[in-house]
Amino acid sequence: MPNTTNWREIRRRRPPNEAAVAQEKLQLRLAMLREQRGASQVELAQSLGTSQSNVSQLERSNDQMLSSVAKYVHALGGELKVSAVFGDATYTLLDDVREVQPVKRRPRSNA
Repeated sequence: MPNTTNWREIRRRRPPNEAAVAQEKLQLRLAMLREQRGASQVELAQSLGTSQSNVSQLERSNDQMLSSVAKYVHALGGELKVSAVFGDATYTLLDDVREVQPVKRRPRSNA
């Protein structure tokens, strides 16, 4: 009889997908931030002018837009700042992310 290993053991031995781990940490941080601020998803949804299911979806999303995270943080009464860290050097990229209104394009004339 051949020596075999079950799939559960093989999966356990595989190195973690670093991108998936980082994304999962962000998802946990958003929900934890909301909970630490004492807000429910329903209360946050009311502040954002959206539904509780949309707040839940944002917290579980695999690809949050910076503007969405900024709205989320602002609704909790905070500011979102973005920095790049290289060893001992930190560079502030954005010093409170605010929603930027898209530039409206004028229709092209067919002249």
